[in-house]
Amino acid sequence: MTNRIIEISNPAHLSLRKKQLVLKDGDGNELAIIPIEDMAMLILNHPAITFSQALISECSAQKVGLVITDSKHMPSLILQPLDTHSLHTKILREQLQASVPRKKQIWQIIVRAKISEQIKVLKAQGRSYQSLEPMIERVRSGDVENVEAQAARCYWKELFGNDFRRNVDLAGTNAFLNYGYAVMRAAVARAVVACGLHPALSVHHSSQYNAFCLADDLIEPLRPRVDLHTATMPDIWLGANDLTPEIKRYILDILTREVNFSGSSYPLLVALERYVVSYRAFLCDETPVKIEFPLL
Repeated sequence: MTNRIIEISNPAHLSLRKKQLVLKDGDGNELAIIPIEDMAMLILNHPAITFSQALISECSAQKVGLVITDSKHMPSLILQPLDTHSLHTKILREQLQASVPRKKQIWQIIVRAKISEQIKVLKAQGRSYQSLEPMIERVRSGDVENVEAQAARCYWKELFGNDFRRNVDLAGTNAFLNYGYAVMRAAVARAVVACGLHPALSVHHSSQYNAFCLADDLIEPLRPRVDLHTATMPDIWLGANDLTPEIKRYILDILTREVNFSGSSYPLLVALERYVVSYRAFLCDETPVKIEFPLL
């Protein structure tokens, strides 16, 4: 079992004992012991959490993604080991040598997959989706016409209503989406590093201040999964403005659900690694000859 998502939201001290995480409260009382090998991600969501260097080292060795949140309880720091694949240097060289036409082709594939998943979300919610269907074929190499943004304008209006505006600084639904995207991004970054790829070497996103540009590329077809998860949350939370512990647990549950990948069912965290492997093969001109996505 390597798919446990551990979030700690209270003052605590974390240490290592026999390759297990030892959780103690602020008074030094032992609360839990969790094998590191069972964990996929560790989310630290309180400013009064302390941890030992030995624990972080073991998390790195076991490929556990470490996420630290900011004052708004949003993931702001992702710590990932870089040396997690035996062919890391070879793969890094192939990433650097990937041609511009191949990168543009990959971005076309990613955007088309994203719009296809958005259509599935609208269908699942009984919303109108016909305006998005012709946009898939309009996406050319590199998406030079920015069809992705055009589709987004139609999509948000249909999914959440005419008054909804996607704004990362707003509370409510926007905050829930922000949190879902952030944890999904961390999970994608974990898969990227585990597959020997460098997370900064992307095909589209290119900010010099972003160390996870590739994760931001690969998350795009996965965003609709977060959107649907948010749109179908219990009605009791729909009017909430704050990310309560209950809402965060609900959103985090998306990472442990089964998904369809290449005709079979896998836990999402497993499917993400297979997705990244197929991306790596396509980028480096290996087999298989197409990128496989975790599908709704």
